Amino acid sequence: MSYLERLDPTLDLTGADLAPGMVARARSRHPTRQIHEAELAALPFADGQFDGLLSWYSIIHTPSTELPRVVHELARVLRAGGSLLVGFHAGTGERIARQAYGHEIELRVQLHDPGEVRDVLSAGGFEVVALLDRSARSLEKNAQGFLVATRT
Repeated sequence: MSYLERLDPTLDLTGADLAPGMVARARSRHPTRQIHEAELAALPFADGQFDGLLSWYSIIHTPSTELPRVVHELARVLRAGGSLLVGFHAGTGERIARQAYGHEIELRVQLHDPGEVRDVLSAGGFEVVALLDRSARSLEKNAQGFLVATRT
């Protein structure tokens, strides 16, 4: 059972992903949910449409210089007082993954400094209420960053 399947079915959940394959998979597994193909910096949603946003490893393909555009868009679609949870690979620079889930690939992963992400969120209309920066565990190759913020 997936995480979404364990949630209250009365919740109005909407998803977005840039990768057509991920969108197709999500739609097939959750046919009653609205799943959109979209870029983080150009979301197809109305201003203030959401009470909460989960950006779970969504910024790992966003260079640090582009984070303000993404944060502006997240702030646009989140209502004032709404909550945002962001998870990402922590650090600086870029890592290239050559294998994932048993497949040979070339995937560029942007590492983000948690303090810089906090600062971009603060400058973009969010109050950061919690920040966790933890070292890599088990099979992880990088430290991890997590922030909880409220839209001001």
